[in-house]
Amino acid sequence: MAETKRTQLYLPITQYQAIQRVAQVERGSVASVVREAIKDYLAKRRAILEKDWEKDPINELIGIFEAEEDLSIDHDKYLYG
Repeated sequence: MAETKRTQLYLPITQYQAIQRVAQVERGSVASVVREAIKDYLAKRRAILEKDWEKDPINELIGIFEAEEDLSIDHDKYLYG
């Protein structure tokens, strides 16, 4: 196993119990079930993790117009009146 980092998670009881059942059936540990689940989760999102966000076309919109200084705070006022 690669170098590891200890962490702590708070899970709903039902999720924890389900993980415990999987670990028991597979004769493994709760930690190994959680690691495998995270590995699968990240594999499904590989495109997001590897995307070069600096080249995203949406960045071309930055700075194309001027707005009130409080636009990010009072955006509802400007959008809905």
